[in-house]
Amino acid sequence: MMEHDAIFFIAIGLSLCATGVLVGIAAGLLGLGGGIIIVPAMLFVFEYFSLASHDAMFLTAIGTSLAIVMITSLMALHAHHKQIKLDFSTPKHIGIGIVCGATIGSFITGYINQQVLVVFVGIVLLLLGISMLSDVKPIAKGFPKHLLLSNTISSGIGFVMSLCGLGGGQSIPILTMLSYPIHKAIGIAPMISFLIAVPATSILTITGTDIAGRPPYSIGYAWLPAVGIIVLISFFTIPYFATLTHRIHHKTLKMGFGLYVIAASIKLVYTGITTY
Repeated sequence: MMEHDAIFFIAIGLSLCATGVLVGIAAGLLGLGGGIIIVPAMLFVFEYFSLASHDAMFLTAIGTSLAIVMITSLMALHAHHKQIKLDFSTPKHIGIGIVCGATIGSFITGYINQQVLVVFVGIVLLLLGISMLSDVKPIAKGFPKHLLLSNTISSGIGFVMSLCGLGGGQSIPILTMLSYPIHKAIGIAPMISFLIAVPATSILTITGTDIAGRPPYSIGYAWLPAVGIIVLISFFTIPYFATLTHRIHHKTLKMGFGLYVIAASIKLVYTGITTY
């Protein structure tokens, strides 16, 4: 590793602290695990500060994101438990599919062509960003009662989100399409995030071992400095912003995050097409 002065490390620390604040806002107010914020932020940090090789950069961003989401989702769940009555029946109904999909998705992540994966994640983020700017209309009342059908649907959610390094917060548009009220969907999202992140983080920690080009102090594809700092900042910010869930206009907040996600997704697709 090259020697750097104190300003270099301070700049990295400030970047991670800023990411932690955004994750706290996203998790506390919208029930997001933070992956939609973390993946683009980690790619920026890795590229700008030259911390990871070109080949290892993207998978390390995904692995770091999922490791953080695994913890922040529990924080968000605890914070929202104090504010609203949580619905545990839905995660129980679709949990098997979520875990199976996330396990398969994280296992094959390392075998997918990097250019294809980067562009795919960029397109998924673009669609999610657009959905945050749109009023999603209900198309059904809840997940299908048939256990196999509902878990087949949920396995697709787990599969796509684990490939992208995202949590279950991005399931909120899907939940609202299934007639879940927004505040109820926000309470369910951290549970889905946790079910995605646990198997995905475990697998990426194992498959990333001994891979060259990862940032220093990484375990598998999880970069520990980012995990530690972002989780620490989120520990203080998530409970605070969770108390504001019912006081802040969600449309304004979703618009801000939606624009951020769209901008990040466009850069990601451009990078995937022109760089790889």
